[in-house]
Amino acid sequence: MQKLAIIGGGSAGYSAAIRARQLGFQVTLIEKDKLGGTCLNRGCIPTKTLLHSSDLFYQIKNLDEIKASDLSFDIEKLFEKKNAVVERLNQGIFMLTKSNEIEYINGEARLISSNSIELDGRQKISADKIILATGSKPAKIPVIGIEHALTSDDVLAKRFEKFQNIVIIGGGVVGIELASFFSDLGSNVTIIELLDRILSLLSMDISKYLSMILRKKGVKFELSSTVHRIQKTEEGFKTVYEKRQTQHSIFSDMVINAAGRMPVGIEGLENTKAVFDKGFVTDENSLTADENIYAVGDCVKGNIQLAHYAAAEGMRAVERLAGIAPPRLKNIPSCVYTTPNAAIVGKSQEECSFETEVGRFNIAASGKALTQGGQNGFIKVIFDKQSQKLIGAEMIAGAASEMAGFIGNLINIGATRDEILASVYPHPSFSEGFIEACQDSVNCSIHTIYRK
Repeated sequence: MQKLAIIGGGSAGYSAAIRARQLGFQVTLIEKDKLGGTCLNRGCIPTKTLLHSSDLFYQIKNLDEIKASDLSFDIEKLFEKKNAVVERLNQGIFMLTKSNEIEYINGEARLISSNSIELDGRQKISADKIILATGSKPAKIPVIGIEHALTSDDVLAKRFEKFQNIVIIGGGVVGIELASFFSDLGSNVTIIELLDRILSLLSMDISKYLSMILRKKGVKFELSSTVHRIQKTEEGFKTVYEKRQTQHSIFSDMVINAAGRMPVGIEGLENTKAVFDKGFVTDENSLTADENIYAVGDCVKGNIQLAHYAAAEGMRAVERLAGIAPPRLKNIPSCVYTTPNAAIVGKSQEECSFETEVGRFNIAASGKALTQGGQNGFIKVIFDKQSQKLIGAEMIAGAASEMAGFIGNLINIGATRDEILASVYPHPSFSEGFIEACQDSVNCSIHTIYRK
């Protein structure tokens, strides 16, 4: 039986471990912190738990038909709930490792060679193959006084007290979701972003629309701005930044550094042939320059830093080791868990250098959206004009993150517009908007008024 050691128990690592046991490997899973990695303990799950509660608070506070006297939130109980959710899922992963007969070791690993690992400077284990799934950590930015800023890890651990006025450095997914959470609770939030728009890795339409939604909630944006320093004052913090060659400053109770994440390496890499250059360098099969060492997930140079991608990549790396040739991962959905959700999958319209046919449906015309308080948003689809195949979709809708997966599947199987329009979607639902957008690409959406 081939022995496999996996270093890192996050989405990539524990998924790879379970798949490896299913395929008959003897597996040792090593994690220095808690099972579940960043996603479960300091990322996806805690963030979405907080966002759910803050959204409920915001929605109830703004409903005309419900009048709640003395409506308030308990920040301590909110974080207690988050901790309970994380703990339950953490125990769930532990039980999965146990039921799959995976040897789980809670300790810090160091590579001795391409086939051996030292644990906490004492125990040594050997393996035929090693998979590195060491994840990522908040990136540090070269700003004077950046030590005064909290990372997303700090925020989710509730290392703060006052939060009436908040400055967030970075307008990516992490910054936007934290801005949504705190603004829903009534905080005054300012986002300082180096680029000329937020969510630069998503489409222009999503960036503009979410900016509008957040501005309506009171979030302020300082775009094309560079932070120079953060100073601690008697009352809080002073953030000094430059915009259009003019220096500005803003005072806040808290500054959050949300300027991205960076891959985490491992000690002892010099004892192998594997290379770490702002991330582990791998080929298309997740293999490093060392024939016995693979790397998957956030720790790989240039990888999409998404938990669902990391898990899928981890499982496929193991399948290749077992002699299986899994299909290449493509059209990975990217989501932002604001209210409403935003998601993009496949190609955006800006990325297409060929003729396309584009359809769009306004979520404000959705019966489902109106039943839930009249959410705004859109669903946009892109078809290749020549082949008539669906090649991309962009969405801001109540169920955007849920729809992104099945739409990605339609893109992967090469579904044409006629094949998609042969389906019937339930009413009322947000998914109806997808069919309406497909219809609109040839000017036949039922719930769209066309000028004659």
